[in-house]
Amino acid sequence: MPDSKILRFDTLPSTQDYAVELARKAEGREWTAVVADAQTKGRGTGGNDWYSPAGQNLYFSLIAWPAGTMADPAVINHSAALAAAEVLSGYGINCRIKWPNDLLAGGKKISGILSTSGKNRAGDDFIVCGIGLNVDTREFPPGLSGSATSMELAAGQSPDKEELLRKLLESLKRRFLLLFKSGFAGEVAEYVSLMAQIGDAYTPGKGGPAGTIAGISEKGWLLVKYSGGIEAVRPYG
Repeated sequence: MPDSKILRFDTLPSTQDYAVELARKAEGREWTAVVADAQTKGRGTGGNDWYSPAGQNLYFSLIAWPAGTMADPAVINHSAALAAAEVLSGYGINCRIKWPNDLLAGGKKISGILSTSGKNRAGDDFIVCGIGLNVDTREFPPGLSGSATSMELAAGQSPDKEELLRKLLESLKRRFLLLFKSGFAGEVAEYVSLMAQIGDAYTPGKGGPAGTIAGISEKGWLLVKYSGGIEAVRPYG
């Protein structure tokens, strides 16, 4: 498995934005991780800010190069969620996945995932997967205190961040290489087994009939059960 080139920064507005611009300009196809100790404009689901204090957590974005154009890059988020959940389980943290972007520990958000796709100037397709993982944070701002957690709070331990980063990058690359080769179909059952929302009510944001969350499709879209059958809902973020 190829090693990652790691670019480290004390502070960036957003590791995702930096990595996307780097991928667009890149002529090579190496795996590159952009890591920052803090972010001033970290992005989460739906364009929301990601709380990114200095020195406490992991904020990084990994550039990956599919062999060809992916049918729907939404599955990058889902493959990454499985990779991160696998690593966190090794630290005694059992995560649930909140489709489409989050990992929960004890019902609270511990990690957020954001993926972007595009082409570089040579016409090669790229994927950038950004992850924010709460590691050492013990106190969150008032708006997050009831909904966010960290590895320190969830498991009472503060792992070495360099070792944690290495494990995450290895797990992500392994999952992505499998995804690029075989698609997401083989990972659907594992993903559904970790979903936090199975059986929950689903109501479209712009109105419409309510349904029940039943799983995800091979494209990574949410499957919603209505009275007339099951329909797929495209993810956002």
